[in-house]
Formats: sequence, structure tokens, C-alpha cells
Amino acid sequence: PMGYHKYTAMLTWADLRRDIRECFQPSGSAKLEKTLLDALVSLKFLAIDDLGVGRESDYSNQILLEILDGRKYKGVNGLIITSNYSLAQLAVKTENDRIA
Repeated sequence: PMGYHKYTAMLTWADLRRDIRECFQPSGSAKLEKTLLDALVSLKFLAIDDLGVGRESDYSNQILLEILDGRKYKGVNGLIITSNYSLAQLAVKTENDRIA
């Protein structure tokens, strides 16, 4: 996918969700989803732009938390997330008070 490199990824939240969704197309698989998430967790630097754009779902919220928790537990720093929403607004939008 566009925006991914060996050690870094810079992509929009919409692109990331689209890449995950493609894992479930006939040519993809749940194994590809795990591979993509593992890569996002392990990258030395990850930038996600426009968090909160579009309609959030339980699944997209789960993906975000898997990335954040995975990076936290592996001790991987180098994460930048941008949004037009405040942390409080993101917590409401994603229905998750762990964000704020």
C-alpha cells in the first residue's frame, strides 16, 4: 500500500481503514489483517493523519486500540496522530474514554 516503507508509515486514518478492509476482499484474508497490524505495531515511526474523519465503527475503534496498545506493550515509540478533533471530541466520537 502507498505510504508504507520498511521502517516508517505515513498515512491517513481513512487509508489505514481501507487497507485493513482490503484484507477481507476475496483476494485477502484475516491472516493479512494480522500481518498488516503487526507491521504497524512494529514500525519505528508511524504517523496517522486525520483521525476521526469518516464514520467510526466498533471495528475501526478496535483496530486503533490494537495499534496503540501493541505499540505501548512492545515499547515502540515514534507515533504521531493528527486530528481536527480535540481529545475530548475524539473520546466522544469513538465512544472510548481511554483516548482523552
